[in-house]
Amino acid sequence: AGNEIWSGHDRVEKIICELKKADDRVLYSTGANNNIGYVAPGKISDFHIAARTPYKSDTTLTHMRLTHAFVDSRDGGILNTHTPSTMINYNYPVEQINIPLISHEIGQYQIYPDYDEIKKYTGVLRASNLEVFRNRLTKAGMLDQNKEFQKASGAWSAICYKAEMETALRTKNLAGFQLLDLQDYPGQGTALVGILDAFMESKEVISRQSWLQSCNDVVLLLEFQKYCWQNNENFISELKVANYSNKVITDDVEWKIQDEKRKIINSGIYPDVEIQNGGITYIGKINAQLNFSDQAEKLIINIKLKESGYSNSYPIWVYPVQQSDITPEGIIITDKIDNQVIAEVETGGKVLLFPTTESVMKKSVGGLFPPDFWNYGMFKSISENAKKPVSPGTLGILTEPSHPLFKSFPTEFHSNWQWFSIIKESRPLILNHTPENYKPIVQVIDNLERNYKLGLIFEFAVGEGKLLICTSRLNQISAKPEAANLYQSILNYMRSDEFAPAFQVDKEFLLELLQ
Repeated sequence: AGNEIWSGHDRVEKIICELKKADDRVLYSTGANNNIGYVAPGKISDFHIAARTPYKSDTTLTHMRLTHAFVDSRDGGILNTHTPSTMINYNYPVEQINIPLISHEIGQYQIYPDYDEIKKYTGVLRASNLEVFRNRLTKAGMLDQNKEFQKASGAWSAICYKAEMETALRTKNLAGFQLLDLQDYPGQGTALVGILDAFMESKEVISRQSWLQSCNDVVLLLEFQKYCWQNNENFISELKVANYSNKVITDDVEWKIQDEKRKIINSGIYPDVEIQNGGITYIGKINAQLNFSDQAEKLIINIKLKESGYSNSYPIWVYPVQQSDITPEGIIITDKIDNQVIAEVETGGKVLLFPTTESVMKKSVGGLFPPDFWNYGMFKSISENAKKPVSPGTLGILTEPSHPLFKSFPTEFHSNWQWFSIIKESRPLILNHTPENYKPIVQVIDNLERNYKLGLIFEFAVGEGKLLICTSRLNQISAKPEAANLYQSILNYMRSDEFAPAFQVDKEFLLELLQ
């Protein structure tokens, strides 16, 4: 009867009663996500569509999508508050409803626009909104990074969409899910949440083949408890297949674990498995040792139905066990900049700074893991009017994987699951007053309205010395293997001759930036 209706449900039910008398062949519902999920389905409803169920109050236990706006759920929901895994499902909310339940408007991950899209508007519409945002990026001195922002935020958004769809598919008895949207929505403040642009054309951030791995009538699924492992552990996972095709499938299910050079680390096969349609079939377990290397590695687990051709893949990161006490060896580690620290670095010292949250609170933004929800401006005002927290509004990271700082910490140019604890512990610093040609080692991509230059990891030359600033408090989360290894990788870099910051700053610059 409508979308996100807030009142008049009793009148809608009366209308549906009359409609059912006239035509009882179809299924009726009183609305999609009424009261943003905080009302139960009406007695007249044949199915229910919602982003949550109204049981257990506002906890992520009730959610049926991985993200919400900050105003609607604490810190934006599951993806920004739960350690990443492939174990999350919506079994609890589904069990509370005794009619078919459909997950409402999943996704809504922003992708920074490629402003070349403006050229496509050759008819009666003009992309005035994109022109305004392009001018803001130009004024911020980062127009040369436009395509990098689009590719990095787009790659990360596609990864999050994969997680969204697979969470729905692994949920027992969920009736379906709705994406919002496959294409961008230029209205309502400009919501660029599509894998396709407003013209229904690909943004080239994910291939059709990769998209079909997790959005198809048959999807292979791995369930494992974490993405970041240590090399003294075994990778343990359950292999399942969601088969919503029109037939039973009998096939060999193959799996293999490969490194980034495609070398096979381990493999196996489940022969002649019968996969029933209309639900999820458990195939078996994968149990593989990870002690094959003493170097940090990104691995890919590939799973495939041999004859049918359906396939899927998952990354994991394996780190060597770090010593509990990371020794700096000639590097001063501090959480504040004062005259003594500046004197040390000016006379040739090496300083690693982890700024305290308190010291940079007004000069930074919060650490947001997923891309911002729908669009920043709309929900910023809604949050402020409701006196609720405002989202940090960022779209993931941009970095250069070949930078020597990452020799012991494998990464792509964009956010991925191994960055969760690191980003959540961060306060990216606003670097708007640095020159246009100054780029952080790890840059956080801001939304298209605000366009801050944001640094998560960056460096300066100061006098005769060198300063590296990490706005994630890695020293506070060293129990996380990914954080401990990034910390060690930073120290290794700072000890090497490759640590040679090119951008010179003085005492006054540092005090203004960090105090």
